[in-house]
Amino acid sequence: MSLTLRQTVRRLNAHHARTSAGFYGDGQLPGRWFKARLVRGTTLEVHDWITWVAVPDGTCFRDHNGRQFLTVTYPPPDTPAAGMPAR
Repeated sequence: MSLTLRQTVRRLNAHHARTSAGFYGDGQLPGRWFKARLVRGTTLEVHDWITWVAVPDGTCFRDHNGRQFLTVTYPPPDTPAAGMPAR
C-alpha cells in the first residue's frame, strides 16, 4: 500500500513526536531531520532546525536504531493533487 504525500508527512511528524529522536535520510538525503511538511500539495520537505529541504522520490527514512520505517513515493505527474479536480 502506497501512502499519499499527506499521510507521509503525518507519519514522519508522528515518528518524531513519539521518539523525540528525529528521522534519518538515506544516501539521497543524508542527515537527521525533525519536521516534515507538504508544499503546494506536491512537494515533501523536511527540516533539520536550520532549513527546509525537498525530499527526492524514493528516499528511505530510518529511525534512530537504523531500521527503515518509510519510503517516500511521489504520485505520477499527471495525477491531480488531493482535493483538486482533474483537468
